[in-house]
Amino acid sequence: TGGQVVDGYGYYGVQSPAGVLVRAYVEDRRDPMELVALAVEPEKLQETSESLKKLGLEARGQYKLVSPEMQAYMPTLPDGNVLFGSGDPTLNVQVLLLPELRQPKPSGNPLESLGRGPTLVVNEDSSWGVGILDDLERPMVPLSLARSPRLTVYGSGPELAVDNGNMVIDLRSIKEAPRP
Repeated sequence: TGGQVVDGYGYYGVQSPAGVLVRAYVEDRRDPMELVALAVEPEKLQETSESLKKLGLEARGQYKLVSPEMQAYMPTLPDGNVLFGSGDPTLNVQVLLLPELRQPKPSGNPLESLGRGPTLVVNEDSSWGVGILDDLERPMVPLSLARSPRLTVYGSGPELAVDNGNMVIDLRSIKEAPRP
């Protein structure tokens, strides 16, 4: 449908034609989405959390891997992420708030690009060699290119819309939810 695979190693990073970033992994259940992740400016995380609570979602703490074996290569999430949901998480899509990460400014030190340091490696011909360990993986929060995205949450609360300037979250009656 026009989407592009952006990256993947143990998971798939896909960008939809509208610019929405989707991270998918293969597991033993078919089709249901686990969550929608929203990047939020760190200073607006509390305000956005309160808005989701007003929509009837409950905070469930930081995200924990559903299947550590299947998700072993998923990129690390930043500290301070908060998972929100309602009902059974295996049957309902949850909302994950991720604090936007600010990239550290390079110090100009050329040793920073050398990784964690030297290591011994075994080459393909079983001989020994010296290599450089990669840097530790840093948490990442890729930002979607979608303009003014809108998320609709179906629940039992009153109809409500939350607009934080970058995205709109609507609460609608569960009776309006599309049926498969």
